[in-house]
Amino acid sequence: MKLYIIGNGFDLHFKLPTRVDDFKAILANKRAYNYCLALDFFEGYGVDWSKYESSLADIDIDDFAEDHIALPDYTSDHESDRDWGITNIEYHVDYLNKAINESLEEMSKAANEELERISLSEEEKRLIEGEPIISFNYTSTIERLYHRDCFHIHGFYEIGELLVFGYRNSYESRIERQLNCDREEDHDYYVDTQKEVLIDFYHSWKKKLRMAELESYLSRLNGIDEVVVIGHSMGEVDSDYFELIERILRPKKWVVYYHYGIPNYGRYSFAEKVELKKW
Repeated sequence: MKLYIIGNGFDLHFKLPTRVDDFKAILANKRAYNYCLALDFFEGYGVDWSKYESSLADIDIDDFAEDHIALPDYTSDHESDRDWGITNIEYHVDYLNKAINESLEEMSKAANEELERISLSEEEKRLIEGEPIISFNYTSTIERLYHRDCFHIHGFYEIGELLVFGYRNSYESRIERQLNCDREEDHDYYVDTQKEVLIDFYHSWKKKLRMAELESYLSRLNGIDEVVVIGHSMGEVDSDYFELIERILRPKKWVVYYHYGIPNYGRYSFAEKVELKKW
């Protein structure tokens, strides 16, 4: 019995608009705070979208802090003159979070609409000949083209699930180190709270792996002797998922389909069991 794992390369095979450039094109029309564009903001603070899911790990929080953290006016009798900086930073990050989430949803919606024009060739029909299926995509490609159910490990747009997106490895910014030191010495509530909002924003985009959900799903599968991977790069950001599948199912072999670049399977504990196939 086979377990199928589907990645974004599968959607791209059908020419669905789920490329990095498609996501960026949507984000480019999203407003961030103070009328700037969300894409301009992210790129202006060091985000490299070529890395896609890991991209937000590159945002330069320190530069952002230097540009936007405001000193309170302690001479004023009005609290609003002291805490306006906190409100300002909160508006910034709320707008940016909203821009990312809306862009993911709009990209998924556009891709689903494109599915209506697609009819499968006989070769494409044979790519997936049964269940179970784990999809790393937000789209309804498997459900609409293959009329099969699957477990969407990163969320399923069509039923309104939260769409999981983010980086794997974070870094400790200068303001985070400073804040930890400041807590041991002098503490300025108004400035430190602004730093905390920025730090929380940065760490909120660390990918929230759904390991428990995947383990529960896999525990219900029996007799899996082959795992078939189609359209997934098997990169580091999702490596914990693949190792969990290997550890629980212990399949006899992994069949990995590739179209252009060969997936990064060499680092895995099951690398010797991988059979590569071009499609």
